[in-house]
Amino acid sequence: MFETPESRWRALQRRNPLAASAFFYGVKTTGIYCRPTCPSRLARQANVVFFDAATEVEVASFRACQRCKPSQSDFESKKAQHRKAVRKACELMDGAGGRVTLETLATSVGLSPRYFHGIFKDVMGVTPSAYAVKARKEKATRTALRSEETDQACMVGNGTPLCRIEAKETVS
Repeated sequence: MFETPESRWRALQRRNPLAASAFFYGVKTTGIYCRPTCPSRLARQANVVFFDAATEVEVASFRACQRCKPSQSDFESKKAQHRKAVRKACELMDGAGGRVTLETLATSVGLSPRYFHGIFKDVMGVTPSAYAVKARKEKATRTALRSEETDQACMVGNGTPLCRIEAKETVS
């Protein structure tokens, strides 16, 4: 479909999404290579060189664009990157013994706290703190189910955290 330089140039001018993984182009004057869908400013046709694979472009001494990141082999979409970051944060929260701050979570996935909070809520449907509370409660429930002494302690009135959680839920 994009075999000739003319058809590749047309796809590049139109930012044709079908060409996203069909070929790459390098700009001689900047030494940068991009995907045809990159939102960067279009170079002059005389300065553009087309390649079939990213490895060919790197051998020709071009460096990857910072906007479209053509060197990523799996060409993840933003949503896939977000899901991956949220999954990593959830694993961190599930494995943590205590509380984990939003700043710690955001730093662990390489994002700012505000941006991470927004994508976490978009992906999971709840805020990171609401997820953490639910995860801690589920972990406490699993731990309590393994212990017969917990039932006896709740009946006697020893105020374990799980007893207090259950008491609040039954009163509400």
